Amino acid sequence: TNGEVITYSSNLSGDIQIFAEPGTYTATVGAWGYRTIQEEVTIEQGVPVQFTLLEGYEDDFTFDFDWTKGGSASTGDFERVVPLESTFMNQSTCLGEDLSNDFGDLCYVTGNGVDGGQNDIDDGTVILETPSMDLSNFATATIDYSVYFWVGGGNGGPTNDSLFVTLSNNLETKQVAVYGSSLSDWTTNTLNIEDHITLTNDVRITFTSGDSNPGHIVEAMVDGIYVEGTI
Repeated sequence: TNGEVITYSSNLSGDIQIFAEPGTYTATVGAWGYRTIQEEVTIEQGVPVQFTLLEGYEDDFTFDFDWTKGGSASTGDFERVVPLESTFMNQSTCLGEDLSNDFGDLCYVTGNGVDGGQNDIDDGTVILETPSMDLSNFATATIDYSVYFWVGGGNGGPTNDSLFVTLSNNLETKQVAVYGSSLSDWTTNTLNIEDHITLTNDVRITFTSGDSNPGHIVEAMVDGIYVEGTI
């Protein structure tokens, strides 16, 4: 009611005990394997509130669903944050906002800071991968994702860094997109997953970028993961 954000986690049965003053709140509810919802709710003492989530996969990073991070870079690891606009030589290298049509203000950014020369990817790779998605019951499935990528500056010369997107299913891994030039804004892509890999019980999407010699300023952002399937 006063702009404060309160976060609760449910037990294995999906029950949540809420400690809040009676009143009207905006509730954002999500879980991995389900679609996130946002509703206005009225909290009354002793009166239970029920939320129903549809099955599916959706992540705008309002919640921490424990994505896997890795790589060899010395700086610029992926961080789940409210992004700060960064600049280098009066050029904007990283956007100062997440995807505009989702819940919350969070996304994944490679090194979050205003100085593009200090917070970008350096000397290696950074990797961001979803948790496992069970798509084995679907005949077809699409995945939407949004990314931002910037490369330039640094030691000059032709840029030699990219953002790679791959799909995997614990049996095979396929590269599905490469971003090798700077983007001006968030870019959304939709993929038919079965066109690239078999739909199994362990499907993942992975984002990989890095800084190769000679070094440049390299930034990447990820947001808006949404999977929809048909049986």
